[in-house]
Amino acid sequence: MATLTQPKSAHRPEAKSRFKVGDRVKFQRVSHWLEGVIVEDRGNIGIGGRRLYGIQVAVDPRDYAEDTLYFERPESDLTPIT
Repeated sequence: MATLTQPKSAHRPEAKSRFKVGDRVKFQRVSHWLEGVIVEDRGNIGIGGRRLYGIQVAVDPRDYAEDTLYFERPESDLTPIT
């Protein structure tokens, strides 16, 4: 009888996150760059254990309270905005 075990990726310790909730970042989508705010650190749940972040992007950059879009992106796709 076979025993069930967790995949090897589940045994890896969590790496330190590069970003935190509230950080402003930009990422490329098709042919243009989008700017947004990290609203969620999803952890190392991506392919191969990549860390994913939830990012809120305003349709109108002057008003984050209205009309926003939500994206999930791996840490490697994000660039900090200073």
